[in-house]
Amino acid sequence: MTALLSTNELKLLRRSISANFKLPLQTEESLSNMLTIGVGNFGSLIRAQLAYKCLSMHGIGAKRACKLACAIEYFHLASLIFDDLPCMDNAQMRRHKPCAHIVFGEATSILGALALINRAYSILWSLFEDLPQERSRACAKLTEECIGVAGLIQGQAKDLALRHADVSLREVDEIARGKTAALFRLTLLLSAHIAGATAGEIHRLSRFSYALGSMYQLLDDVKDINNTPSCSGKTPRDAVLDSPNAVLSASKPAVAARLERLMQISSDVLTSLEQRNRRWTFLRALLGQLEIEREKLFDPRDLPNLAKTA
Repeated sequence: MTALLSTNELKLLRRSISANFKLPLQTEESLSNMLTIGVGNFGSLIRAQLAYKCLSMHGIGAKRACKLACAIEYFHLASLIFDDLPCMDNAQMRRHKPCAHIVFGEATSILGALALINRAYSILWSLFEDLPQERSRACAKLTEECIGVAGLIQGQAKDLALRHADVSLREVDEIARGKTAALFRLTLLLSAHIAGATAGEIHRLSRFSYALGSMYQLLDDVKDINNTPSCSGKTPRDAVLDSPNAVLSASKPAVAARLERLMQISSDVLTSLEQRNRRWTFLRALLGQLEIEREKLFDPRDLPNLAKTA
């Protein structure tokens, strides 16, 4: 996935992610090492980049944009640590390195993930307190929806509950709305609230975020079936665990058709959004990146019949 930010902006973002998670000098050694290594092992940072870009395009300064990006990335890192635990996916590798629980143990990994979540909330509250009361309340409510039982936690719970079950493509998509789309929704809508977007913009961004999250999860499902750990940087899990996976539930042509439909929906919503505020045009770059990802993952024979299978 290519960068949404310039080289200098990306360097600033990476420095901020490390600098905004300062540990007390007396932090227990294993916990300190786990958090230092975890926070510094960067992935694509697509969610953090998206948060930064959304605010910078609306004239919000780099310091404030970095704070939101850091909070989003800490939430994401914590979710990955929990997801990899033996009681969840029992993964061995993440981002081409051994998972946190492999190196530091389950207990330290859980404590580290909780520390990341705590820091993320602290950063968000500092951002919200400067907003008008109505917008601040909307941000707090949105955060609870996306990170809590109605969002990310619900998605993971459904993923666990539906293992070894005959799962439909619709059910896989419902899981994606929690596990993947919720954090994209938080990223886009918090940025919109902080930037002072209109209700119409926020409504369309919410629709866009659900489609975006679904597309990311569908592509991840294909990668999980196709790739080895050396290629993807993480442990393939769905086939081994019999976890909900779009390819296992339907077929690659069906997944390709669903992706095509979601891309069209996203493009239509974005067109409507751009008519209200041209600053959101940069989101089209994400659709272009996803299209490139799709071309890499699918055999050309799966793609010509999209109009018939959509």
